[in-house]
Amino acid sequence: MHVFHVFLVVLIVGIVSFAIILVPIFVFGLLFLVSGGNPAFVLLIFLVELPLALLVVGAGSMAVPIYVLNNSIVASLRCFSLAFKNKLSTVAFGALLTLSIFFLLAVPASFVGLLFLGRTDFMANLIANLLQAPFQALIQTLTAVGGLMLYLELSKKEKEELLELEF
Repeated sequence: MHVFHVFLVVLIVGIVSFAIILVPIFVFGLLFLVSGGNPAFVLLIFLVELPLALLVVGAGSMAVPIYVLNNSIVASLRCFSLAFKNKLSTVAFGALLTLSIFFLLAVPASFVGLLFLGRTDFMANLIANLLQAPFQALIQTLTAVGGLMLYLELSKKEKEELLELEF
């Protein structure tokens, strides 16, 4: 029933995330060109983009759980405001999530590599996809549950801060 809405949330969050990541690339790319190709800007782009990408991964993982809890596509964009208010927690969660996904993808990749030795037919593709499916489902579950837990923790912290300001 809500598949289209969840797809729309993921699409919107993906576009916003892409835009957030592209801004520093354009700025430092222009500075790189203006400075005559100074290699320090390449290092600067890497130092800015890595934490920003981890922040976007952490923020994006909260979007679908926020939509499920609030049943509002606009409310799901709150993931970015929560992430930017709690940068360190979100970056750390994004780093852990990225490492977990990387390691979960490495397991079936090793089997698929052995499977394709000398074979490129339909059966090899089918078996490779069947081997990868449980790990992809585990990655989706890890992202959704982790995003929900991060959202609940950050929203609880935000409510506590609001209560402290009232008194």
